[in-house]
Amino acid sequence: MNGPDGQNLSGFWTGVYDYPDTHEQPVPFNAVIRDEGGSISGEIIEPNTFAKCNDRELFAVLSGTRSGSDVHFVKSYEDLPEAGHCIAYRGTLNADGTKLEGQWSTMEPGYSYSGPFVMNRKSGKKAEQKVKEKAGREAARTGPEEKS
Repeated sequence: MNGPDGQNLSGFWTGVYDYPDTHEQPVPFNAVIRDEGGSISGEIIEPNTFAKCNDRELFAVLSGTRSGSDVHFVKSYEDLPEAGHCIAYRGTLNADGTKLEGQWSTMEPGYSYSGPFVMNRKSGKKAEQKVKEKAGREAARTGPEEKS
């Protein structure tokens, strides 16, 4: 496991994000992150707490950067009726590389919302496999774009 001096965020993470100043419950999520020299990508699964669809879980991809202990990424939800729903995350990695804390914020014009988040590195093949299987189902469901 690498910390800020020998960083690498690759692996399985669990987390939670909060809505400030509301009565909304904190939202747990699981993420698999790939870190290639500070360029990060990955997938996130979380319960559906806001989308107007019948899916119990929401799938998102993430992409961003890591420089020292500073981490920035954008979470883009897949297949939502609210197309283009993206959330920016900005956080700080702790010294041993096991905890990432910071703020999330919406990226839609005219809609400003933000709150805290925390992520903890975990080892767990079963949970990591669940994220990968969900990603595979989403890819199979959407398939290649059809031409009209």
